[in-house]
Amino acid sequence: MTQIVSPKTTSFKRELRIPGKWGASIAIAVLFVMVYVLHREPNKSFHPLEDACEAIGLSRLEADGQPAFPDVCASIERHGEVQLAFVEFDDQGEYFDQRQSFAALRLIRESLRPPNTAVEVFVFVHGWQHSANPVDEHVSQFKTFLLSRAVQCKSEEGCKARKTLGIYIGWPGKTLRFPLNILTFWSRKAAAHRVASGSIQEFFATLQQLKDDNERYHLPGLVKGENFRTYIIGHSFGGLIAYQANSQSLALRYGGAVLDSRGSPTSTKVGDLLILINPAIEALRFSALHSLWSEYSNDPFYSPNTVVVGSRTDWATRILFPAGVAVGTLATNQIRSEQWDDALTTVGNSDAYLTHNAFMQSDGRVQICERPHDFSMRKAPFWFISANPNLIDGHGDLNATRLLKLFASVDEHVSAQTVGGLRRCKDDEE
Repeated sequence: MTQIVSPKTTSFKRELRIPGKWGASIAIAVLFVMVYVLHREPNKSFHPLEDACEAIGLSRLEADGQPAFPDVCASIERHGEVQLAFVEFDDQGEYFDQRQSFAALRLIRESLRPPNTAVEVFVFVHGWQHSANPVDEHVSQFKTFLLSRAVQCKSEEGCKARKTLGIYIGWPGKTLRFPLNILTFWSRKAAAHRVASGSIQEFFATLQQLKDDNERYHLPGLVKGENFRTYIIGHSFGGLIAYQANSQSLALRYGGAVLDSRGSPTSTKVGDLLILINPAIEALRFSALHSLWSEYSNDPFYSPNTVVVGSRTDWATRILFPAGVAVGTLATNQIRSEQWDDALTTVGNSDAYLTHNAFMQSDGRVQICERPHDFSMRKAPFWFISANPNLIDGHGDLNATRLLKLFASVDEHVSAQTVGGLRRCKDDEE
């Protein structure tokens, strides 16, 4: 007698065989999901505001005229004579909490309030693989930079009485931990563009307006504009954010200067100086502003508004960035043949743009000399500096001491506005 197998029984047996056939694939997928979840950085503000901090009020002054707040008050920290504010943006470029911005700007206003007070503000925008996490390496390095600057100022006549303030711009530059972090290049580059076109533009515009108002209504007894100086520093994708968020403002301000001076404008600035360190920006992104400046007969080259510093040992922008951009470009964009070189080369590594060399001397000072370059570059208010490894070694090398010496040397040369430019580089100077 023939045995009839129920269709249901056959189907059930087949179902039982599936795990054995696909078990390895399912296990690998589950493992990958677990590793991905466990390696994700938290998507949150690292410096949330608290009601108790708001109740203290940054506007209340102590007897000596200093702002009254504890050493750590939510998004504001005090480290000795230095105050540091955190302003954080999410992945879409929106404020995590706009009150952080209000607190930072209020801190500046209150610091300027006492008569005959001079203030300098350093705004730092971190890059890829970093965040505003209190344990992040760049947070501690920026604090060290500010403290060292405050000490340096005490020995310099020009800034002896100037207060030093810092603003750390945080954004999700680090979303996965090692080793999966290397896979975030494309997503973090796209996020940097979103952040640059988001609320940070409003923050920079308000900061600039605060500076413009201060210069317009400066206090008696102080040189106009000298009592409030601002410097914006961007690193890696943070350099992209700092540049892109301000490039339109630079163009519009320069266009107004062209009309006001009838074709012979003075170079405009965002703050006192925009400094980009190992910026992850295609050289192609600078072509529009370069064309704008080279169109006119002015020569503001020796008082630049933007300084780009690229390390010669920066493997991330020399190798990883071009490879990542090439993959993304081939998949999504159309590039003309003559654009490929500038599209795959970061501005800090482009021989067509480089104007200066910088290196650390044996006496510990930073020397900057001028390279041979195209005359059109002389008409643009940019310095593109190639940094020796003894000054900046690799992509993430932001040694606070060397960075401060580099800044001091750049600031000195920019302020001097040397006629004829800097000393020309010798053949053996790197």
